[in-house]
Amino acid sequence: MTRLLTSTGLTAGCALLWLAGTLGGAELIRGDADRSGDVDISDPIRILDVLFLGAPPLTCEDAADANDDGAINISDPIALLSYLFLGGSEPPPPFASPGADPTDDPLGCSRLVRISLGCLDWESYLGSPIEEAIFSQEELDRLVAERTGIPLPDCPPLPAIDFERHTLLGLSRCASGCTRNYLPEVTRDDEARAIHYSLTVEEAGACEPWVCAVVWVLVDKFPESYEVTFESVVVHVP
Repeated sequence: MTRLLTSTGLTAGCALLWLAGTLGGAELIRGDADRSGDVDISDPIRILDVLFLGAPPLTCEDAADANDDGAINISDPIALLSYLFLGGSEPPPPFASPGADPTDDPLGCSRLVRISLGCLDWESYLGSPIEEAIFSQEELDRLVAERTGIPLPDCPPLPAIDFERHTLLGLSRCASGCTRNYLPEVTRDDEARAIHYSLTVEEAGACEPWVCAVVWVLVDKFPESYEVTFESVVVHVP
């Protein structure tokens, strides 16, 4: 099954926080909000963390929609807690095994999340182009140490990343123009055990200086055995 994850573009110079694009039609287990493959107490806790504690976005809103009403709200963790501990009804399909959501609603699954790594968003700090798939905090720390040295001068601390749930992908591209808009896409093919990260940079204007940026995205964690390929292109727009 092939899944395409896309992110809305951001212009260079804007603050990069959590920015996500959704995709409908991916396989899921209803109620498996943390994408662990099981429905247990961690799932309502995950939804509550997102709703009330500012936790990172859900990687599959369709799965977290436990009552299948087309929205993520307090009724979803309540429905899961009722099923788990009070003998309530099991979540609507797909539940017994992974499948596509049969309900036509605005929720999506999966989710690509673009984040900022501060100074690591710029190739000049890293010394050379970046094409990276990072599966753990240790790998990220090693990249920083090998490319820049620690600590980074005058740089904010790196954000906390939940590598139990996510894989971090990084791809750099140089472009000119007075403004630059970065449009990442990630295609996941579980049958082929392959991930493809493509980045389109839209440059506009006649400014000469080149800027080399690194676009970091979080995707649902995938096995390290998957083949990861990268591609980037620059498009000049009026």
